[in-house]
Amino acid sequence: MASEFQVEVWLLICLLIAGALFFLYVFWRLGYVLGMFLGAFIFKRFFKDGDNERAI
Repeated sequence: MASEFQVEVWLLICLLIAGALFFLYVFWRLGYVLGMFLGAFIFKRFFKDGDNERAI
C-alpha cells in the first residue's frame, strides 16, 4: 500500500503534467489563430485580386 506522501507526490506530478499540456494547447491555439490572421492580412494587403476594394 502506498503511503499518503507517495499518493500526494503522484497527484502533484499528474496535475503538473495536465497543467503543462493545457497551457501548451492554449498557446498552440493562440499561435495558430494569430498566424492565420497575419497570413490573411498579408495576403489581402499584398496579393489582392482584381476587385475594386481599397488597400488596407
